[in-house]
Amino acid sequence: MGNVGLEQTVALLNQILELRLAGVLKYTQYSLMVSGYTKLSLSSLFTDLASQSLWQAQEAGRLLTAMNERPDLSLPDFSAPQHQSSREMLLRSLNHEHKLLELHRTLLCNTQSLGSYLEQLAASMLITAESQSRELSHQLDELEAPVYVGVSA
Repeated sequence: MGNVGLEQTVALLNQILELRLAGVLKYTQYSLMVSGYTKLSLSSLFTDLASQSLWQAQEAGRLLTAMNERPDLSLPDFSAPQHQSSREMLLRSLNHEHKLLELHRTLLCNTQSLGSYLEQLAASMLITAESQSRELSHQLDELEAPVYVGVSA
């Protein structure tokens, strides 16, 4: 891989690392803030997303060090409104995951010329990101589905 390709891959990994660490904070905060009739399921979802984001951040760091690079441990500005509905939290989370999906897809393309180990790690990270995105979409659909209360005769 040329120097430019290596620099691009390192930049992508650092972006993923930064966004994943921000996700750990965001999802942990959301797991504590969620309320209403979906509190248990959404709190569990956000706790799982925080754990998965930490794993993804660690994987990005491992990829960087496997390439003899240093992870950039800067965090982005983390400002979230204090009062958000469950729907708003899910939408913000889904938007966050969509940004990461694009980065992971680009990373997978870039690592194909670096060897199978790095490519497999990048593919694994992409699969996890896709799973997170699908789960958020599913929860959002369930939250927005009308609730019918049956009356028995």
